[in-house]
Amino acid sequence: MKMSVIAAAGLLASGLFAASAASAAPLGGIAAGGNTADSGLVQQIHGTHRVCERGPAGWHYHTRLTHRRIACRPASPGRLWIWRSEGGRHGWWHRHERRWHD
Repeated sequence: MKMSVIAAAGLLASGLFAASAASAAPLGGIAAGGNTADSGLVQQIHGTHRVCERGPAGWHYHTRLTHRRIACRPASPGRLWIWRSEGGRHGWWHRHERRWHD
């Protein structure tokens, strides 16, 4: 009997502690209507993705299981675009308009 009362009290105390810790937020945060992305609280990273995207190391995607980086080339935007590598830049180049596709 004594052990069940102690166990119930411990479970209740841990539940109350978890609820109070989960509701802890900065005063000027989301509740005040501030956008966290604009305020600098959120740091965007490149991350793991399975579609061909341009990242810090060029066009690539990541495998599902091992998360390895695989080089790729996105789909062509049209007939007159060619894949071009110039210096550190790689991407689709329009032959007649002489511009990059971004």
